[in-house]
Amino acid sequence: MKSQSHTNRRRRGFTLPEILIASSIMILLSTGVITFYVMLKKSWLKTTVAMTASLKATSAIEWMVHGKNPVMGLREAIGDTASVTNSASGWTLYFNTNRWVRYSNVSQTLTESAGSTLCGNVINSSCTVSYAGTAISFDVAEGYGPYRVTNRFMTYVNFRN
Repeated sequence: MKSQSHTNRRRRGFTLPEILIASSIMILLSTGVITFYVMLKKSWLKTTVAMTASLKATSAIEWMVHGKNPVMGLREAIGDTASVTNSASGWTLYFNTNRWVRYSNVSQTLTESAGSTLCGNVINSSCTVSYAGTAISFDVAEGYGPYRVTNRFMTYVNFRN
């Protein structure tokens, strides 16, 4: 009888090697899941930063090309009225005698004649005007924590008149 109760007691728990193997498997799985989560979070943050830069620039291009109602943009500009003035602090594009878009490398912004900022964090920009249209390019930098993104945006607008 004594030997039967001794064997029953031994079978009720896990052995030390079984516990060590189960713990090792759990640690490996947990490490894999945590690594995957961290990798996904980094990717999400990088994508968010890139999308923010794209959204700012797209909105600025939309305003420059098409305008905001009732103000017309470069698509409605009269070719004879368009000119660009370059300076050490950036450039200014004049069109339709009372409209302008200005890039300032000091404040790193694109602004328009009503005074609103079209885009911030513009680290570089250029503008040229020909008889048929204007070419504008600019680089937008965005960052969040350790993640930095710089996107270049370019557009050429044909004057309608």
